[in-house]
Amino acid sequence: MKSVIKLIVLFLIYSCQNSSEQGVSDSERIYGFKSAYIEYTFENSSQGYETEGRGYVWIDDFGKRKAEKIIEVTAVTGSGLDTVYHINKLILTANDSTTEVDLTTGEGYLSLNRTSPVEIVVGNQDQFESLRIDKDYIESSGGDWIGSDSYLGLSCDVFEISSTKQWIYKGYVLQMQSTDQNTTLIKRITKFREDTVLATAVFNVPSYLSIRAGVSSDGNANDTSWEEEF
Repeated sequence: MKSVIKLIVLFLIYSCQNSSEQGVSDSERIYGFKSAYIEYTFENSSQGYETEGRGYVWIDDFGKRKAEKIIEVTAVTGSGLDTVYHINKLILTANDSTTEVDLTTGEGYLSLNRTSPVEIVVGNQDQFESLRIDKDYIESSGGDWIGSDSYLGLSCDVFEISSTKQWIYKGYVLQMQSTDQNTTLIKRITKFREDTVLATAVFNVPSYLSIRAGVSSDGNANDTSWEEEF
């Protein structure tokens, strides 16, 4: 779990640093490109299960709007009853909300986040701006700064930390290879179209969903988010 948290922190720091270096003053911008259409494949295996899948990503407004469709199949074995799970879901992110929909059942939920992930993970803005992803930072965190490499014809920064090797382009992970004990994760971008025109409809919640009930935050126990069921 600590390794996962560290990777999330590094990813958030790298993303915002990259945008800043390209002269983007808006602190809400996540990536160093305005829009993109992306396709990827992934494999995840551990003792007793194997997952394979593919995904499609639409990014606009420098990452402030994002739609991602994920299709995956997981086979669970060794428990005496072999099982196969199919997942087909859509995740929509816009400003301070995230909507996740199961495209098979039509069920979904909306999460409204009052605190940005950056503030939750690394504290105030001054602290955030003082952290930089570079060779010294990666190595001081116990990682290995590999340098530059080309992936899909794009120049990436490459480093390895917490048993995970990443190829980063303008704040976005184009390739990831992770091996930790008995677990292996491989994710590869297979198509990356940068600064492309995207249809507004891909960021909309499917029209067949309707809000049944909303549960608002009391501001105390769950201060960062609440949910509304569709």
